[in-house]
Amino acid sequence: MIENETIKINKSELLYRRQFIMGPKYLNKFNHWKKIKISEELYLNVHPDLEINYVSNDHTSLVLLGFILDPYNPEYSNNDILNKLIEENNTFEDVILGTYKLGGRWIIIYKNNQATRTKQATHKRIKRDH
Repeated sequence: MIENETIKINKSELLYRRQFIMGPKYLNKFNHWKKIKISEELYLNVHPDLEINYVSNDHTSLVLLGFILDPYNPEYSNNDILNKLIEENNTFEDVILGTYKLGGRWIIIYKNNQATRTKQATHKRIKRDH
């Protein structure tokens, strides 16, 4: 039998849970969040409960926020899927085409020498502030 226990919840850790903020600088307001530099102009602040994966090759990098599923290869991890995407696709458009069969709740940040772009598969909106 399970006894009732008091669980202490830190409300600040639950505020904006599994969210992220991408913008021109890091935000000091969220000290316990993960901080990732995407480029000289773009910085990512990520809640500790939001999963992040990163892969890169000589000319491209992909950052995954959330989880991604391959129904044809259910044993693949987030990193396995990202590695496959970056190995098999040379452009942002090709990466997008490579994601059509994938499920999950994710956002991919694509960066190469020319640009940084995003692709989402979620019902959450990405708001850009330029």
